[in-house]
Amino acid sequence: MSSPRIQIAVQDQALAVQITSSLNQSDFQLIDEADSTVDTRPDVLITDTAARTDGVRRTETAVLAVGSLETGNVILGDAFSDREITISCQLLGEIVQLKKAQQRATRERLALAQMARTDAVTGLANRHAWDEASKGVVNSGLECLAVAILDLDDFKHANDQQGYRVGDRILKTVGEALASNVREGDLVARIGGDEFGLLLPDLDEAIAATVVERIRSAVETALYDSGFQTTISAGSAAGNSEDLDELFERANADLHTAKRQTPR
Repeated sequence: MSSPRIQIAVQDQALAVQITSSLNQSDFQLIDEADSTVDTRPDVLITDTAARTDGVRRTETAVLAVGSLETGNVILGDAFSDREITISCQLLGEIVQLKKAQQRATRERLALAQMARTDAVTGLANRHAWDEASKGVVNSGLECLAVAILDLDDFKHANDQQGYRVGDRILKTVGEALASNVREGDLVARIGGDEFGLLLPDLDEAIAATVVERIRSAVETALYDSGFQTTISAGSAAGNSEDLDELFERANADLHTAKRQTPR
């Protein structure tokens, strides 16, 4: 753990001199208020002015109140020893640094969890996230749910002929187009090499096919606009969420039917 970063913002000059003298004898990093060249948020702010604490994020900076200030994490007043000011700064600084370390660890865990559920190429949910979401959908009790599967046509040929970098650009284009053509609350995932799955709540059989065809067409347009002469097929099915496995099988069968049709 590094030495606590201390900022002294004390209007009473006598107190400011005393505090500075005390802390200069210890291993603290004293931060100048005027220094704004780097991230200068201190671990501990020593102040005698209530206004100086405005905007201070207490999860990132502890307030050590001196003089007449009566609000802070620790209140020393205007009569304290070198040892009291030093120990107060050390303890407050260590507490703040521990909190910051915990916050960083939490953010890193969340980032790793997100990475584990995100496809690296497209930025969409991956198969793991799709499977997890599917389990939740089965138990959701939705009476209307559409499942769609989209699959690039002859993607292997394009990938083999033009290389994986072009293949990745194609996949990324598809991912971006899908993400921009669904509603909030819909799930879009890359569930296979060139296969994408959609879970679309509150769509019944009467409109599911129309919506999925609109999405498929938008994706194909995005591919053409990006210079890729690649088509994409889609299959869909709709029904009760409890029958998700059956819906997936029907959507897959519908996809295979589309694949057998005359190339677009």
